Amino acid sequence: MSVEARKSNAALDLSGKTAVVTGATQGIGEGIAVRCAQLGASRVFIVGRSEERGNAVLERLRAVARERPDSKQQFEFLKADLSTLETIKQTASEIQKKVGAEGLDYLLMTHGGPPNGLYEENSDGYEKSLVVHCLSRFGLSYLLAEGKTLNDNSTVVSILSPGSNYSELDLEDLSLKKLHATHPWRPKMLINQGKRDSTLTDAFTLEFNRRYPSIKFYHLFPGYVQTNAAANRGLPFPIPQLGSVFGPILAKVAGNTPTSYSDIPLFFAANPEARKLDGYLFNERLKKIDLGQWNRDQANREKVSLSTSVFVIYHQSFLASGHRTGSSQDVLLIFSMM
Repeated sequence: MSVEARKSNAALDLSGKTAVVTGATQGIGEGIAVRCAQLGASRVFIVGRSEERGNAVLERLRAVARERPDSKQQFEFLKADLSTLETIKQTASEIQKKVGAEGLDYLLMTHGGPPNGLYEENSDGYEKSLVVHCLSRFGLSYLLAEGKTLNDNSTVVSILSPGSNYSELDLEDLSLKKLHATHPWRPKMLINQGKRDSTLTDAFTLEFNRRYPSIKFYHLFPGYVQTNAAANRGLPFPIPQLGSVFGPILAKVAGNTPTSYSDIPLFFAANPEARKLDGYLFNERLKKIDLGQWNRDQANREKVSLSTSVFVIYHQSFLASGHRTGSSQDVLLIFSMM
């Protein structure tokens, strides 16, 4: 739980370390960025869509640094909308340039929020939440690992929802286009988006740990954290309203605020005690989460792990050839072009 993580993290000194936090202009990501600054991280890059909110977070980080004697900490905002394949590639390239030869020690990805049950396609022809929740996490991890931007003994943390079993996963329809056409009921789409995102991110997490043994990859479930995520994602009435009324009570009794939760992802990112735990999928109580049945078959994981290439490198020439279905065959064909 967050109390245990905070106690264990109390002695951490992140001096000399560089962190990138996505979704860091509010909520969980903002809390993590502030905690990185409190623990002395030399450089913290925050990634988000809103420059106004990003600048506000930078002011919080600088205020933290001013309380540290002789602090030379550096903070910077990187504006990015991770909803297209091109912007994923651009963001990875920007991160590589910014961190430079010193490399990256911690990549903490919090962007996206919960699934909302809406079907929206991006300019690539992929369902937007698939790109934001899954493909962006994969793309940033892959490009920064392959480009040697992630240092040896670095850590990548994805905060989403591990452990789901999606036995109905259609590898020819990762965007859930068929489901939307035949069963356009929003709650059904929401449930299937959640199971899909969980299953794919679990697959990436395990395969990346196998492929890049010098880097640790974790997929964490945050539990209830009091944020504006429900409203930001446009969840239907009365979910946001209930959250605004009962959220503070729930956070105090059984959940977390962004501040109290922040020590949990940083425990896995930077605390040597985390290396003593077996597994890569964990909840907010630091307890291991079991893989869903579908992901227990390595052949299934390999089909979506992109083990030989990455979609973001060749997607423009591929889409120019007329492929816009968002199916796994399209994605895997792009992978094979590496």
